[in-house]
Amino acid sequence: MPPPDPTAREWATLTEALRMIRRKRGLKVREVAAAMSLPLRTYQLFEAGQSHLDLFPRIRAFALATDSDPHSILVAMALGLPSLALHSLDNKFMSVLLLAARRFDERMGDRLSRLEVGRLISAFRRAFDELEADLLAREAEVDAWLASPGDADSSN
Repeated sequence: MPPPDPTAREWATLTEALRMIRRKRGLKVREVAAAMSLPLRTYQLFEAGQSHLDLFPRIRAFALATDSDPHSILVAMALGLPSLALHSLDNKFMSVLLLAARRFDERMGDRLSRLEVGRLISAFRRAFDELEADLLAREAEVDAWLASPGDADSSN
């Protein structure tokens, strides 16, 4: 059974995410249309959320044209969170997460179905908390290094 058509809220989120990504990359509408091999008007309708045909192939083409993450765009659309697509531009967060899930499924097989929801939530929270702590520690190291001007001159 095909998934239900996205709601108006999901289309609005998709539209906002596509515009945010295109603008962040400094691309004009005509540049993205050309990179996607689409007529300008077809791309304009797609970005405006008025062309709903072939959604995933178009999102994948958009992601290739803007060097963004197609899976983050789709998840952003589902969550109503266009910033997720923008924040995942360079690290391809959702694609990496999906590849890890694929590997896990291949290793676990039918045993995957025996994992309780609570265990999954707990495991993901720990993983994300660890990533957050690592990022904060690295940012603190950079800030401390930048705040100590004597260290920058000690190589002379």
